[in-house]
Amino acid sequence: MPKKCFVISPIGDEGSPIREEADTLLDLVITPALEPAGFEVIRVDRLKGAKAITSEIIQLIQDSELCVIVLTGHNPNVYYEMGR
Repeated sequence: MPKKCFVISPIGDEGSPIREEADTLLDLVITPALEPAGFEVIRVDRLKGAKAITSEIIQLIQDSELCVIVLTGHNPNVYYEMGR
């Protein structure tokens, strides 16, 4: 089973500049750097399922071997998740 890397970052609405930046960073930098090292890279908006987002985020933070945190944009949700 691969190790988990949970990415905590500003996500923004679909089609927004924030989302485009988040997707670019995830797809062109984070994932290519970590997948060869055996990590499954996870960002909450790309998960499928009906669980409550808050509990799923907390569980991923607790269970992941690695968390990558993107601090651009002064996003309160990112700061909260980082504090967990």
